[in-house]
Amino acid sequence: MITLYDFHPLFEGPYPTYSPFVARVRFALQHKGIPFITQCVNCGEIQAKAEEIGAPPTRTRPDGTPQYTLPFIFDSATNMAVADSFCIAKYLDDTYPVSGPKLLPDETEILQHFFASDTSITPMTSLALPYRIKVYHKLSPSMQVDYLKIGFPFDPNKKLEEQEIAEMWAQAETALGKIDVIMGKRETLVREKEPTFADEALSATLLVIKHAMGAESKEWELLSSKWHGGRWGKYLEWLESYEPKFCLMSKYN
Repeated sequence: MITLYDFHPLFEGPYPTYSPFVARVRFALQHKGIPFITQCVNCGEIQAKAEEIGAPPTRTRPDGTPQYTLPFIFDSATNMAVADSFCIAKYLDDTYPVSGPKLLPDETEILQHFFASDTSITPMTSLALPYRIKVYHKLSPSMQVDYLKIGFPFDPNKKLEEQEIAEMWAQAETALGKIDVIMGKRETLVREKEPTFADEALSATLLVIKHAMGAESKEWELLSSKWHGGRWGKYLEWLESYEPKFCLMSKYN
């Protein structure tokens, strides 16, 4: 059984994570039809838990010390711990080749890695500050302290002006517009009617924007049903609902 390590859920629905990178793995496990459970970790516990299960660091801090980040998984069937969403997707393909669609077809792996690590994140970049502020205020006081230690520094009590927010949304629309041009008339990024890791990365970005604004908000309605012919709402809905017949959904512990 695979254990997915995630932050404590703050939102409703089957994808309650507030991390787009964990959401990628949650999508990947669903699309591959691989049963899994979720174990929640506080921000301040990430390194200790990673070291406990043998998950490697994903980057190096400026002072040269290793940095551990979510997501990571532990597979009891192979006694393997894997960190980083792209590496996890590759592990799932290699270890469970007959389960669900292949997320990283060989000839697309390099391009998908680039898209997932760069282009897929850009729509969220301009909205990162209001999103982090929202997440901060949903956390308990003790978790807030740890949350301020990860990611970029920000003032959780900053009041954003309407003009600032409008500019952020304009940047997000421009970023999605570039992806809209890349996709053209295609409904997916790589393979028709089957998701790949690139689709999961982009959908994870859309998901956290939906969380940030609220599913019933005017902003999400605009993005999901008006921008670029209303493709993004349909796209996310397809990724959220796609699952092979033998897929078992996870529950939080």
